[in-house]
Formats: sequence, structure tokens, C-alpha cells
Amino acid sequence: MSGKSNMSKRDTPEFKRDAVELVRPAAAARQRTEDELAEKIREIHAASRGAYGVPLVPAAAQRKGHGINRKKVDRIRRERDIRGITRRKRRHLTKQDAKATPAPDLVSRDFTAARPGMKLV
Repeated sequence: MSGKSNMSKRDTPEFKRDAVELVRPAAAARQRTEDELAEKIREIHAASRGAYGVPLVPAAAQRKGHGINRKKVDRIRRERDIRGITRRKRRHLTKQDAKATPAPDLVSRDFTAARPGMKLV
């Protein structure tokens, strides 16, 4: 052998320590930006009186000039327990009877009259 060791540069303790130091500040900066995004999400959510959910928050942020990914909004909202309110579905109380026979057409779809008051519909 020519004196080279089997250990690469990446296996040295100094390299590992330097790599960890490079990553740690980035994680702190990422947390700071996520806190800022969470504050923007809270503002948009409050402006909608708590109604906006995941689909509408990124759209509102885009209109204000902040590009936020929908998945990131979803994750931040879940982590910080920001929930949109669910509107109830409208209840239709009158239901059409499917078995009922239709009303007879007494004017044969002709709505013209010779004088006023002859055909009242």
C-alpha cells in the first residue's frame, strides 16, 4: 500500500464536529422563520374571523405578497393548534316527493289571453 488509510475525510471527528456546527445555526434560523410564518398565519386566520383553513391561508398570503407553501401552512397550523371553524351544511327542510304526480297543464302552455283576468296562473 502507498500509506493511504481506509478512513475518508468524512470519518474524522473534526469533520463531523464542523458539520454539526454548520447545521445548528441553520436550524435556529429555520425556527425563527417558521415563527414569523406562524405569526403571519395567525394574522390571516384572525382577519378571517377564524374561518380560513389550509386552502385559503396560502392564497391570502399570496395576495399579501408572502409566498407560503400549502404543506408548510398545514404543518405549522397543526403544530400551533390553529384551526379553522367548520361551517354547518345548509339543511333543506322541504323535500320534493318523487312519487307525486305532476300538476295537470290546464292552459296547455299557452299564456296569451284575449282580455285581462282570463288566465290566472
